Amino acid sequence: MLTGAKDGTMKYWETASSYVLQEYAPFQGSVLSVAVNKVYNIVAAGCDDQTARIYNTGDATQKATLTGHNHKVYGVNFTRDGKTLLTTSMDHSLRTCLLYTSPSPRDS
Repeated sequence: MLTGAKDGTMKYWETASSYVLQEYAPFQGSVLSVAVNKVYNIVAAGCDDQTARIYNTGDATQKATLTGHNHKVYGVNFTRDGKTLLTTSMDHSLRTCLLYTSPSPRDS
């Protein structure tokens, strides 16, 4: 399970034991939404600083900061194939970001 909080923390949990598997770098503001991509082993956070951020699940390194919204990012979700991230914002927009163009690891 992935959680985000007003204090700027995002944590990936082992639900059976309530153990924190990974903690991600503190954010300047609140984490408003989160999504897990098990196909490519990444997570996404929608933030109140008008960005969405992507991290590796294994080592918690930040892969990207996505900009373009003019208000808080309240929704993040990956497409079923894991290749695209969808973001929604209080600016009444929906944005898509193609993250991967090659076959997924599951296609191999």
